[in-house]
Amino acid sequence: MSFEVPISAYEYQIPQSKFHFDIEKVAQTYKTYHENHPGLTLVIGHPFEDKDFLCRICNEQQNIKDIFQKYGLDQYLNLYEPEQIHATIIELASQHDESQINQQTLSEQELSVSKMGKSKNINFATEWINKTQPFDVELGVGVLSEEHKDQTIRITENGQIVMKGRAKERDLLSKFRGDFEDQSNIVHKYGRGDDEFFFVIGYLTPSQDLNNPHFIEELLSHMQKRRELIQLSMKVTGLSVILYRQRTLSPSKCIRQWDFRLSQEPTINKLFQEVTKENSNYSGPSVCYANEAI
Repeated sequence: MSFEVPISAYEYQIPQSKFHFDIEKVAQTYKTYHENHPGLTLVIGHPFEDKDFLCRICNEQQNIKDIFQKYGLDQYLNLYEPEQIHATIIELASQHDESQINQQTLSEQELSVSKMGKSKNINFATEWINKTQPFDVELGVGVLSEEHKDQTIRITENGQIVMKGRAKERDLLSKFRGDFEDQSNIVHKYGRGDDEFFFVIGYLTPSQDLNNPHFIEELLSHMQKRRELIQLSMKVTGLSVILYRQRTLSPSKCIRQWDFRLSQEPTINKLFQEVTKENSNYSGPSVCYANEAI
């Protein structure tokens, strides 16, 4: 799963002339990315199968990096590696106690009961994959709603660099998320009405140097120009379920990844048993965020 800040934090549109990085929020985002918070998530990508689509995302990353380098700020830029870029369909399970940063794996209760205390069935994920047909997603002008049309590519005051689109059948992702809620009591973080295809491509290390007004103006102007030019599409033919320790889904922080083809008989049917087996066998190191970097 990609870590996503609450909607109230990143959906609010700050006028370009008044934009600045909230360094306290940048630090919190950085900290959250580097803490242990295990979870189980259903994603598109990790990496994206369409090589052209992935290459063009990497080009967007490089263009952003060039601006950071121009101002001597590239040491504060953390770009996702191609193999970890992903878009979350739905989070299947997550750590219940957000204050505990050294938890290594999910408990059986966290796999079977939601944070709201409702019983859930993560085995539904493989049933759903088996019955779901390949589908198309796209990014570009005219894809997002009028409210979110300026969010195809953007950087937030929290220091996340994100890209966003929708399925070609606009309400398809919201239907998917509604299925999980209705059939298995797995509730999407942003609600069943969320119809967006959202992924993180980078985040920042906190520093007051980031609030250089000339740098910010050039960075935001670049993203505005790119929003008017980006036109990407991809057919999704497979999904992955990932058991992870840290939210960036860096390969070294993932415990296990199961890859599936849509509308084909899944290689496993009892996801709950597979995950609990992986958890019982896992004996990896404890990894926490680096305090000195914040």
